[in-house]
Amino acid sequence: MRTGTPLASAASQGDGVSSEHRSDEALPGKPETVEARRVLVLAPHYDDEILGCGGLLADLLERGADVVVVYLSDSAASGDLPGREEVARRRRQEAAAVEALFGWRSEHLELTDGRLEVGAVTDALAELVATHLPDLVLAPSPIEVSADHRAAARAVYDLLHTQRPEGPVQQLCYYEVNQPLRPNLLVDVSRWLPRLETAMELYASQQELHDYRRAGIGLRRYRTHTLEPAVEAAEAYLRLTRAEVGSLGWSALCERARGQSRTRVETQRPRVGVVVRTRDRQELLQQALESLASSRMPAHEVVVVNDGGALDPLGSDWPFRLFRIDHPAPRGRAAAANSGVAALVSEAIAFLDDDDRVLEEHLEVLAGAVAAPGVEVAYTDAAVVTYGLDPAGAGWVEEERRRPYSRDFDRALLLVDNYIPFHTLLVPRRLHQEVGPFDEELDLFEDWDFLIRLTVSATPRHIPRVTCEYRHFRGMSSHALAGQDDADRRERFMRHKARVLEKHRARLDSDQLAQAIVALRRGCVDGEERVHALEQRAESQRRESLRRQRQLEQSTEEHRATTERLRLERDLAESARAEAHGERESLRAELGQRDDELRAQYRHADELRQALEDHRRHIEQLDDDRGRAGEQMEALHAEIGRLTLELEQQQRLLAEMQATRAWRWHRRIESWRGRGG
Repeated sequence: MRTGTPLASAASQGDGVSSEHRSDEALPGKPETVEARRVLVLAPHYDDEILGCGGLLADLLERGADVVVVYLSDSAASGDLPGREEVARRRRQEAAAVEALFGWRSEHLELTDGRLEVGAVTDALAELVATHLPDLVLAPSPIEVSADHRAAARAVYDLLHTQRPEGPVQQLCYYEVNQPLRPNLLVDVSRWLPRLETAMELYASQQELHDYRRAGIGLRRYRTHTLEPAVEAAEAYLRLTRAEVGSLGWSALCERARGQSRTRVETQRPRVGVVVRTRDRQELLQQALESLASSRMPAHEVVVVNDGGALDPLGSDWPFRLFRIDHPAPRGRAAAANSGVAALVSEAIAFLDDDDRVLEEHLEVLAGAVAAPGVEVAYTDAAVVTYGLDPAGAGWVEEERRRPYSRDFDRALLLVDNYIPFHTLLVPRRLHQEVGPFDEELDLFEDWDFLIRLTVSATPRHIPRVTCEYRHFRGMSSHALAGQDDADRRERFMRHKARVLEKHRARLDSDQLAQAIVALRRGCVDGEERVHALEQRAESQRRESLRRQRQLEQSTEEHRATTERLRLERDLAESARAEAHGERESLRAELGQRDDELRAQYRHADELRQALEDHRRHIEQLDDDRGRAGEQMEALHAEIGRLTLELEQQQRLLAEMQATRAWRWHRRIESWRGRGG
């Protein structure tokens, strides 16, 4: 049983070395039937269960399956609908109507829409699986556009990676909503189209924002293009067995859902769990976890065992599932290791103390080694790195880096001395269970004792490659020796080493002892030879340094002469630059004057152009006036002619009138009147 609290759920597994899924495989050419008795459906929002897998759910319900739809969010962030609570209430009412139409059961987690967190969904899903014991889980595809959909996909993946293979869930089907996936399963849902359309219309609040009914039906129509004409609608799924989920890393699963060219299926490399022991060293622990996070093949899970120390929260942004176990009081290195191992479910176990760290290829190399035929246990090399405090205040700085523990496996030598740093080792869970737990009676050398017991039946494979660091910080002791002076540490060190030797004395016969002594002596001789070689190299480097010093002294005068020559050339260049600067300023002033003159000429030309334009307009005005005057003269001449004709006519009439008798009598009468007056 797993203990501790999960802090993050982002497990993934590195690429394996076995079979491959190819994107050029044909899409399914015929629909299939899905068999399940208990079904758990993850719907990030109200309506996802209909848009993604409504037809399959109708078919399963008709055949007697128990279906539970889990709505993860409150779906209150839909579009521009006013009032979050009102939106959530309306969406839930619509879901209730759909539930009544189909006849399934439902659970509502009411997490925040648009902000689903993988860890929270994983934890809730674990409880739901324990309650409903589904043999089939339906979830959105890992390549969906919606972040909430992708979080749901990752959560079910993480959960299945943390549970044992014999768990209730044996099938996982990823469905599509807003991003088509590469399916390996098509289900004929033609007969359920009317019910699906009705259900989509019941989600009226969504239809007001977008025609999801048309999109959902259209996707099902599209999925029939590889099926016989009688199939009018089909739903597409990526169906995975429990074993396939366990063998696929997250990136590989996403590639498979996309249908990319080659997605390797990891069926040989084991999932690796890592036990990290710590006490009162938060900063070093953070560095150790960060080194694990940088691994090319991330750990499947990491258990941090806090052995009675003060420890701040570890955060949740890790590319592996992180657990934390706290001992109320210090119980020792062996007990911490046992607590961590008991919390793991992975097939292989690695160890890391808080003051050490791994390189990015560490887990990948070890997992690849134990995946090879005939290899059960493997270990690499560790670089022993010594750090000291920088006097200038720059913190811990590297002072020395060595590789003293690079040795092929020697069972006899292991009985008298430990040459395998424990964090270089990868142990199958099966072998650990056979060997038994760490000896909690040992405050030191519990790893050496375990290695001796482990190698009774297993022969570790040595990979002579540095994949991790065994770090020493000057002035900082290990947990087991904390608070003791040098004499106490040496005495306790020797006492515990003697306890391990005594415990396994029966395993060491005279031949093995002789072999161990020869190996140690060979190591001493090799060490002396290395020291001699280093001394020779140092002497050679000293002579080379003296030669370079003499060369440097000989070149000093040349350097000085060159410096003087460069100084003179610099002075000449400065003088030339100053002269050029003066000439440039003079030319700039002259250019400014020429520019002013040219601008004045431009202004004068503009004035002349304006005067010419005014004169042209005046001439045009005079031409217009002259034309109008000519028209008026012609009109006057015409009027004079008319009046002349009229006068001549009046004169003729007057003459005719004067010639009449009446006019003559009129003249006479007027004449008489004149005389009488």
